[in-house]
Amino acid sequence: MNMNTATAKRDSASSARVATEVITASTSRDCHNHYRSVAVELMQPEIIRAVRERFNSSSESTHSNTHKLLLKALWRYTGVPTENIAIAPDVATIMAGLICNAQRDFDAITCVGPISQDTLRLTRTPIKVIPSLVDSSNEEISDALSESTQVLYLASPNVTSGEVYTVTQIRRILNGAGSALVIVDESLFEYCNATCAKLLEEFSNLIILRTFAEAFGLGNSQVAYALGDKERIQSLNNHIQPELTECDDLIAATIALGRQDVMHRIVNTICENRIYLTALLRRLGAEIILSPADFVLLKISNPEMALEILSPQGVTFCEFEYKGESQGFLRIPVGNDRYCRAIVAALTRCPREYYQTTIASRNKSKTDYTHKHKAHHNNTQYQYITNTEEIQR
Repeated sequence: MNMNTATAKRDSASSARVATEVITASTSRDCHNHYRSVAVELMQPEIIRAVRERFNSSSESTHSNTHKLLLKALWRYTGVPTENIAIAPDVATIMAGLICNAQRDFDAITCVGPISQDTLRLTRTPIKVIPSLVDSSNEEISDALSESTQVLYLASPNVTSGEVYTVTQIRRILNGAGSALVIVDESLFEYCNATCAKLLEEFSNLIILRTFAEAFGLGNSQVAYALGDKERIQSLNNHIQPELTECDDLIAATIALGRQDVMHRIVNTICENRIYLTALLRRLGAEIILSPADFVLLKISNPEMALEILSPQGVTFCEFEYKGESQGFLRIPVGNDRYCRAIVAALTRCPREYYQTTIASRNKSKTDYTHKHKAHHNNTQYQYITNTEEIQR
């Protein structure tokens, strides 16, 4: 064995240890992200095992090689050519690059509401919030988007309300946006199989954002990607500098894409636990709105005390228009069954009048839950696929 080969293998073994440590740390359970423990429990062992095997069987894992491997894996996963894909450390980095590419004479990004604090941190620039466009006509969309709109951002599913935009609705928005850049954040799309990727061939001003931090269970691992027009993606790459994404994170994301069976198990488990959590909360008399993603919404009349008790569990407060009026909700992430029981136990420490509905509503909630529960178990396919046809229209 020559000296170069020995050095390469030694470096490879060292990189394998570092990669394992990085992945373990990025998916560790702290008080802020332990609700993701479903993903952590299922995906982390697969990632670590595969990282060790890959480094042990390969003497060379340069950043360029791992970047190309991930691009090819994303091409197979999304069906989008590699030249139409950009990889970055996180979604915020992609947003910053897109804003730099946009015209510089705009005052703010137009965000379709409702928005969360995460969205505010994501844009890193002044924003103008407009109401939801889910059920808007072409005329209403045109009225909502002014001539000065340069960048339009919306999330589908919406990370606050859970609203999902169909392909037809996104097409209406793109037609109404004119030449403005339309950014659709699909970070949670694996939970409902809702994507507007088919519109990329029609509209050069459409950019789709996705991450590995949710359904793929990589926690805080720093990998995100964008899908879009070839020229826009090339320009975006010049700004975001793909080499800033850690090699270890690129490898972890590539391996996760190769274990989509584990991702499906994660999504299916979250969907089952979402029903379980909803049942527990409705037994307390709470009014719950089911989302198509990894959270539920609990109607609340006094959020201050509830948040004081529940915020350590990752629960946040949001307010948006529902049934024609502005209402307040607790956004409760769905975790494993232990976490679901912990949420209910914490909620019982709040005065019941803050979250209880009337007896009639409680009985109706039980009926609604029973129907959904039976429908779920009558269909052994992954639950998030049930509305695919409607979403793709």
